[in-house]
Amino acid sequence: MIEANTTISKPKPGATESSSGFSDFVLRRLHVARIQAELALNQITSVGVALNAGWIGAEDAIAMLGEAGLDFIVTGASSE
Repeated sequence: MIEANTTISKPKPGATESSSGFSDFVLRRLHVARIQAELALNQITSVGVALNAGWIGAEDAIAMLGEAGLDFIVTGASSE
């Protein structure tokens, strides 16, 4: 249980300076990962729409996902 008079102090000024570069790096990598995830979702959605509309067959859908490195989602195969 947390006591009502618990205080949280700010870190010392020198404590965050050396890690700010690393924090920026991690934030940028997270931004890149988010963009990659959005791209993957768009590719999956596009293939699903095309397959559902009958514009492509199941084999073509798996091939298209494979070209994007996403075929493991359908086939269950490991990407390693």
